[in-house]
Amino acid sequence: MNLVELIEERLSLKVLLDFGTLLPRSVMVEEISNTPGVVGNGKTVNEVVSYNIVFAYADKTQLDRDTAIIKTMLIDLPNCSLPECDKSSDPNNKKWLANISFQIQEGDN
Repeated sequence: MNLVELIEERLSLKVLLDFGTLLPRSVMVEEISNTPGVVGNGKTVNEVVSYNIVFAYADKTQLDRDTAIIKTMLIDLPNCSLPECDKSSDPNNKKWLANISFQIQEGDN
């Protein structure tokens, strides 16, 4: 099961491909970078993939609950760094925003 499917299952919410139309509860997953790991013989054995999960919610209480659920899910994933969460508000769009950043090491471990 991939990251998007895990989030959709935990939150019972469809993950958006982009924030073209914001809904009262919107979540988007972005892959930020993909860095290969190389051993001494030049063979790639793993890669570190950096992700952001971006939340835009109308209800701050729901945002706090859902970010806690996803942070706990990420902590339980193997080879995942500790997630960092930043929160803010967007008064123009009347939304509460959160961004969870983390990395996952993939490949031969």
